[in-house]
Amino acid sequence: MHIYNKKAVQEITDKLYHLCRLHYKLCHLMRELNRSFAFQLLCSLTVSMANILFHSYYLYQVLFTNVTGITAIMIVYPTVWLVDEIIEIYLLVHAAASTCESANSTAVLLHEFRNQVFNMDIESHIQMYSLQLLHQRIHVSALGFFDIDYSLIYSIIGAVITYLVIFIQFDQNSPDV
Repeated sequence: MHIYNKKAVQEITDKLYHLCRLHYKLCHLMRELNRSFAFQLLCSLTVSMANILFHSYYLYQVLFTNVTGITAIMIVYPTVWLVDEIIEIYLLVHAAASTCESANSTAVLLHEFRNQVFNMDIESHIQMYSLQLLHQRIHVSALGFFDIDYSLIYSIIGAVITYLVIFIQFDQNSPDV
C-alpha cells in the first residue's frame, strides 16, 4: 500500500511512536516485576520440585515395596499433591513463556507492517523502532539461575527422575532395618 498523504504518514508515525513507547514501558514493567518476584519464583519452584520428588518417592515406597496395610489415602494424597505441583509449575511456566513470546514478537509484527507499506518516512521510523525493540528482549528468570520457559519443565522432569533413581538405589542398597 502506497501512502502519499502527508497527514496520513504523520498519523501513522505518531501511532508507531506511541505504540513503541507503550512497548518500552511494558518491557520496563516486566523487568521490574521479574526483579521483584525472582526470589519468590526460585523458592516456589524449588519447593514444588522437592514436593514432586518426595511424593514420587513416597508413592514408589507404597506401591513397590512390601508395605502392609496400604489404604486408599496412602495413594490418593500424594497423587493429588503431585498433580497440584505439576499444574502449578506448568501454569507458572506457561504464563512467563507466553508473556515473553508476545513481547518479543513485536519486532516481527513491525517488520510485517513494514513490508506492506511503501513509504520512506514510515519505513525509516519502523527501522529505528525495530532496532530499539531488538535490544529490549525480555525473559523471566529465577534470580538468574535459570530462565522460566518451557525447557524448565524438561529440566525438572530430568532432575526428578535422576534423584528418584538415586534414592531408589540407596534404598535398595541399604540393609533392612
